[in-house]
Amino acid sequence: MKNNENDLPRTIMIAEDHDDTRFILARLFQMSGHRIIEAANGLEAINLAERERPDSIIIDLELPLLDGLSAPRRIRAHASLRHIPIILISGHDTVFHHKQARAAGCSAFVTKPFEFDELESLIEQFSQDAVCA
Repeated sequence: MKNNENDLPRTIMIAEDHDDTRFILARLFQMSGHRIIEAANGLEAINLAERERPDSIIIDLELPLLDGLSAPRRIRAHASLRHIPIILISGHDTVFHHKQARAAGCSAFVTKPFEFDELESLIEQFSQDAVCA
């Protein structure tokens, strides 16, 4: 939730192959005043990131065509996209998966099921970090 009048709406990409999850996340972030772009697979996520330059990316681990570890690696390979925070979401909550996410260039790892407030707090944190940088 935006806390002051200086907060700008952020563009958030949600890359999730489950339509219901993607729909719910999109609507919740839209209700918080953000612009949402949606991807249903990893390749689409890369193409949208290149074209739309979102402020943050939320990506599921298990995506078709290109998974949620390979897509962030490819996004990080683009100099103009390296600064974009990437939040990996997954039902797999092991040290191994957390390490893989970090190695792929993800900024945060959130385990399903999660509270929307947790994602929203991360988006706000990354937005503030970008302003301070």
